[in-house]
Amino acid sequence: MTGHQGEPDAILTRIANGETQFRIDKGDKVIFSANAIPNPMTLANRYALETKLKWQGRASMIMSMCQVMPRAKTTGTTANG
Repeated sequence: MTGHQGEPDAILTRIANGETQFRIDKGDKVIFSANAIPNPMTLANRYALETKLKWQGRASMIMSMCQVMPRAKTTGTTANG
C-alpha cells in the first residue's frame, strides 16, 4: 500500500489515523520495503507514522526491509573472474 514516506494522504497513514474501514490489529506486522527519501519533511513524516503505529501498540513489528536485508556486496570482479 502507499505510505512508506509517511505522506499524510497515503493509505497507510490514513489507516493509522483510523480514517478507513481497514485497520492494523495487534499482532499485525508492518514492513516498509523502501527507505524514505532523505529530506527533512519526508523523514519527519515517516518518523511520525512509525511512532504512531508503535504508540498505538497495534503492530507487533515495524521494520524496514532495507535495514533487514543486506545489500549484495560487489567484489569488482567480472563473471569471467
